[in-house]
Amino acid sequence: MKNVEEKGKKKSKFLGALYLASAAIIWGVACTVGKAALAVMAPMPLLSIRFAIAFLIFLLFALSRESIKVPLREIPLLALVGLIGFPLSIGAQFIGTDLTNASLASIVTATSPVLIGIFAWMLLKEPMGARKWAALGTAIFGMILLAGLPVLQGRIDGKGILFLCLAALTWALYTVLGKKAALGHSPLVVQVYAMGFGLLGTIPFGILGWRPLPPPSLSLFAAIFYLSVLSTALAFYLWNLGFTMLSSGTGALFFFLQPLVGVFVAWLALGEKLTIPQLLGSLAVLVGIFIALGTEK
Repeated sequence: MKNVEEKGKKKSKFLGALYLASAAIIWGVACTVGKAALAVMAPMPLLSIRFAIAFLIFLLFALSRESIKVPLREIPLLALVGLIGFPLSIGAQFIGTDLTNASLASIVTATSPVLIGIFAWMLLKEPMGARKWAALGTAIFGMILLAGLPVLQGRIDGKGILFLCLAALTWALYTVLGKKAALGHSPLVVQVYAMGFGLLGTIPFGILGWRPLPPPSLSLFAAIFYLSVLSTALAFYLWNLGFTMLSSGTGALFFFLQPLVGVFVAWLALGEKLTIPQLLGSLAVLVGIFIALGTEK
């Protein structure tokens, strides 16, 4: 019996790791895809279209598998998860990427794992030792080194960095609140409500920022498909599902894959380059992440 339980735990950990790694890799590519799409569409209208398609996919999939009814008292938490995770976090990332570049967006948002550990300590009472506090300081130093010099030299819009920092902060909060909401519901049900409220919160900004749509093209359709179906519907579901199988600290480690993939794809597809200070800042951010997560079992 004990061996069966151990095998079950190992399988659960493996699947959790697989789901989280897959989501992070998809998002790493999405930074470059999003940057290309933003060249022809405004951030918030693109985000509204992305969320509308993803919500429809989630809703149809959920209705075919299970009941999506939840007690009325739990709606506020689900609404908070959706509003923080979608119009606020993803919207800030879109705007920040539009004002900076795809590789920088990947690296700055990679500080989320450290922040996830802090929010998990505050909201879920998961342990937060001295090493994680040290990790936060290291990551912040890396952020300053990564973004400070380009901003001072006028090569990177300071507002873009602020939006990316906001994206990292709210993404961490979304992840922890989503895990809390999933304690009583399946990840699919949580995602349906979160995406629905997220869409409602995004539509007004999409209307305000609306611009005439560009001529239809295969590349634009491919970008919208990737961002809505793969990067939102599939990746968000895998991310939330993975966190039900692993602790917040361990699961957060897999977000580290996003900047690695994002920087490589941005270099390969967009020809973006990183300066020495940015590389050192990236290293400091990643060191901070590893310090925070190095003690996880």
